Amino acid sequence: MKNIILIILCSVLSINITTAQTNTCECLDLSLTIMNEWIEAGMDDSMLVEIEKKYAKKSENCEKMYAEMGEVKFQTEMMACPRFNEMMELMMKLDPSYLEE
Repeated sequence: MKNIILIILCSVLSINITTAQTNTCECLDLSLTIMNEWIEAGMDDSMLVEIEKKYAKKSENCEKMYAEMGEVKFQTEMMACPRFNEMMELMMKLDPSYLEE
C-alpha cells in the first residue's frame, strides 16, 4: 500500500513540475516569436507595439505566471527549456551589453 501511495505521489509531483516547465517554456517560445517577428519587421518600434498587441493575451498569462512564481523560479525553469540557448543567442545579437549587467 505504501508503494502505491508513493508512486501516485511521485506521479502527481512529476506532472506538476512538467506542466510548470511546459508553461514556462511556452512563455520562452512566445518571447522568441515576438523577437523574431520584430527583427523581421526591421526592428521598428511601432511594429513592436503591433506585434505585442497581437500576442497580448498570451503575454498576459506569462506575466501572471512570472508574478506568481517569482523571478528566480521563473528564470530557473526557463533555463531548463529546450530553446533557452536560442533565446540567449538572440539577445546577444540584439544587445551584447545584456550580459554585462
